[in-house]
Amino acid sequence: MKYHIGIYIPIKIAEDYGSIRIRAFNLKRYLAKKYKTEILDSLNNIDHFSHIVLPQKAFTSDDLTSFKKNRNTIYIYDVCEFFIDEERKNLFYETIKRVDIVTVASYAFFTYLRTKIQSRSLKIFYIPDIVEVSFSKKEHRDKDRLNVFWYGFKENLNNIQYIIDTIKDIDKIDVITMSDSENADYRWDIEKWEPLLETSDIGISPIVNNSKFHSIAEFKSSHKITSFMAKGIPVVVSPVGEYKNILKSGINGFIANSFDDWKDMITKLKNTATRSNIGEASYNYALKYSGDEVVKIWNLIFDNTTEEDINIYINEKYITYREVKLHLGCGSKYKEGYINIDYYEFETEHENFKTKADQIMPLHKLTLPDNFADLAETYHTIEHLYKWEAEDAFKELYRVLKFGGKVIIECPDLAKCCKFYLENPFNEQFGMWGFYGDPGYKNPAMTHKWGYTFETIKKELEKVGFKRVSEEIAETHYPIRDLRVVAFKDVDDIVVE
Repeated sequence: MKYHIGIYIPIKIAEDYGSIRIRAFNLKRYLAKKYKTEILDSLNNIDHFSHIVLPQKAFTSDDLTSFKKNRNTIYIYDVCEFFIDEERKNLFYETIKRVDIVTVASYAFFTYLRTKIQSRSLKIFYIPDIVEVSFSKKEHRDKDRLNVFWYGFKENLNNIQYIIDTIKDIDKIDVITMSDSENADYRWDIEKWEPLLETSDIGISPIVNNSKFHSIAEFKSSHKITSFMAKGIPVVVSPVGEYKNILKSGINGFIANSFDDWKDMITKLKNTATRSNIGEASYNYALKYSGDEVVKIWNLIFDNTTEEDINIYINEKYITYREVKLHLGCGSKYKEGYINIDYYEFETEHENFKTKADQIMPLHKLTLPDNFADLAETYHTIEHLYKWEAEDAFKELYRVLKFGGKVIIECPDLAKCCKFYLENPFNEQFGMWGFYGDPGYKNPAMTHKWGYTFETIKKELEKVGFKRVSEEIAETHYPIRDLRVVAFKDVDDIVVE
């Protein structure tokens, strides 16, 4: 055995403690098949270990204060969830200064860190949760009543109760809950959890807007749904985190984007053949999350495989989700790879203008889910809204972007337009068009209803929550007349009370 691996878990942490059980004890079980692997209750006298894994929930600020790095040992900080308060955020950023490798449980968190952390020495890898239940494919049969199963924290149970009540109203459906809440059907018990899960016909995992954890849901790991999938039990989930990466709605599970979706998708799964087909596909997909498969990533890390090659392996095996990009106010300019959206569907004689949109909806009243898109671009659209509409549009942009998402806005710069007009009032393209729009369209929809400078649009964006607002050189229309603003829905500033 070439390597000697240590996983730090203080005695005070119980083996059935959620993320420690999933990310540490389960990991040891599979690493031990190939390497000498030990659980450490102290970080003293560890010079003989080749690698030390520091689970996020085990490594505290006190540990960090006394932490002394051995230069012959590689330290790996394994992060199970995004930081939900300032204290944990600070501990995270201080810890990554001391370690060699960071591993995270969600691909969204991995991509976020890659854009935030500039370090040539620190390596970051996405490693999904290991399925901790035994793999056994459920045989779905015709039943008079179906069991829908949910398990989780009591805070989440309170927030999703109205969804549970809605599902209960579906004919011949029973909902079973397991939680640390007194209102749950069963109190949480690790020994009873898997047997209870096996009795279910459908699994659910809703995340709602008013949930305490909604702001970090985009970084949610795969554990809950792969536990169902490994049993061949179809799931219906909210469109968050790893769920979007793993599930192809209608193929190996269902993603509910609206309240009505929950009712419709549960109703579809009442059909035995549908449950069986989805369950079969979900079981087959979950196999790649077995311990023997996930541990192959750890093997590559221990064997000093290059960072690039490890990430290629992970991407090819585990990443199916693709970036969601919005082109808002697309008009006649259709962008491939984007969801093209416009308020109007019309055509004019001017420049053969004809709307080419995938969806028609107003920018200030987007009918899109929360935390839906990675990128939103809107070119020469915001000035076509009245000021009160634009204020709602900025709120909508913030709402539909994921945490860490980016918005790009281009529009005429009023300060530049004023300068051009004063220099030459007959140069309409650089002056009057910036104020009022191009009259050649002969259409009220193409007139301008408000205007901006960088300072005024920056203020509007920051007012609704955007961070890191910056000005760049415009890339469309007239760069010398226009402005381009880039802003982010930044996770670092999210603090959950």
